[in-house]
Amino acid sequence: MSAYRFEYKCPAKINLKLRVKRERHPEWGNRHEIDTVYCGVDLFDFVETLPRDEGTGLVLVLSNNKENPRPAPGSPEFESNLVIRAARALAEACHVSPDAMIRLEKNIPVAAGLGGGSSDAAGTLIALSHTWGEAGKFDAPGAIGPSGAMLMSIAAKLGADVPFFLGSIDMNNSGLAHGTGYGEKVEYYHPARPTWPRPADPEWEKWAPKAVALAMYDDGLSTADVYRRFDEIGPGRGNRNDLQRAALDLHPRSADAIWDAQANFSIRSVFISGSGPTVAALCTSLGQAENVARTWMEYHHADRTAAVVAPARMWPLPTENPNFDRNY
Repeated sequence: MSAYRFEYKCPAKINLKLRVKRERHPEWGNRHEIDTVYCGVDLFDFVETLPRDEGTGLVLVLSNNKENPRPAPGSPEFESNLVIRAARALAEACHVSPDAMIRLEKNIPVAAGLGGGSSDAAGTLIALSHTWGEAGKFDAPGAIGPSGAMLMSIAAKLGADVPFFLGSIDMNNSGLAHGTGYGEKVEYYHPARPTWPRPADPEWEKWAPKAVALAMYDDGLSTADVYRRFDEIGPGRGNRNDLQRAALDLHPRSADAIWDAQANFSIRSVFISGSGPTVAALCTSLGQAENVARTWMEYHHADRTAAVVAPARMWPLPTENPNFDRNY
């Protein structure tokens, strides 16, 4: 069984632009319509999947969670985790029983506006597709092998950001994309590539950052709470992110990081990512991003910082799987 282990690097994302329409759509689960630019960044969770015997169910191992490394099935920590929801959704769509061990190493903070849970869900979908496929699970009578369209449909139901992360595993795609609908409709932008007879997309040249400083916090924000506050007070003026006013109203400390990057480093593009409270500053170099991150920590404008390159995409890690080269 261990030969069918698959592991993925699952990136965080920032929203380089986020426009939110005021009205909600009941047909989308009461979501808002958005227009956004997703950008993966070089801060990763790791998802690994292994098959288990038929009928033994799902096991979740949180490899760097010392307090509860193996939450029990039925517990809130288990049932609410997006990787469990992704595994069950894939099993249901493929008419198979959900039997797997999923190991999750969390490095992206939760409730941060960085899409960590969505990225983990996307990594789980693609990893389990390979794990269960190699183990012969989809060859059982009545089972259905997952298609790309099926995976995208599942991803869209799991969350607005999940399709972006899932699509970024495709070698023909990138870590920079335009998202519309409620975020599930994704069009990727591409740089110039020597092996492609095409120039870079103009939108790539417009949006792709060189480096990003991230200010992150121990106290997260509920996306639902931020959208409810947005419904009450609306967007601010002059922001890349229409949710920024609502996020700062709920998490005022993020404003200190924004002010510091603008005042002390003359960085014009500094903003809340997604529903916050993470602050992203677009820097001219990784060295500048490191300086910004260091200053944020010195002045207690963040609980944790990172200087990262971008765009970044989901990536498989080599394993002892004998068919690794065939799958990738």
